[in-house]
Amino acid sequence: MKRWNSGGFTLIELMVVIAIIGVITMLAVPNLRGESDRYRLEVNAKKIASVLRYAQTRAVSDGKVWRVDFDTASVPAKIRAYPKSTGATAPEAMVAGLEGVEVTTAPVVDFQASGIPAAQAEIVIRTKNTASVKISVNSIGRVRIE
Repeated sequence: MKRWNSGGFTLIELMVVIAIIGVITMLAVPNLRGESDRYRLEVNAKKIASVLRYAQTRAVSDGKVWRVDFDTASVPAKIRAYPKSTGATAPEAMVAGLEGVEVTTAPVVDFQASGIPAAQAEIVIRTKNTASVKISVNSIGRVRIE
């Protein structure tokens, strides 16, 4: 009588491994969705903070007031930085799209030539799952993500 000595796996062993992989995948997928929302919030918060800092720097270097505002009517929402005197269509204006988030609080921020904002501001963005992040500009011009 011949013995089979193939050194492979049996069909039952392969099916058990596939079942284990399926269970692990079902547990991991919901966690990945939450991570993508957090990532989306983080990326857009950094983008907003970057545009605010850009406007602040340009206000100081140009010696004139720079404005930052939000176009929430467009899809995706946009953040715009531009010299207040020339408007959002100025060649040096900066526009950035905010993908996958909703801007719930969107004040207009004017940076004076000294780099100090005309008023404190808080910008709040959120995802569809209501996770949110706040970006604040304090009275001396410090931009923080909270």
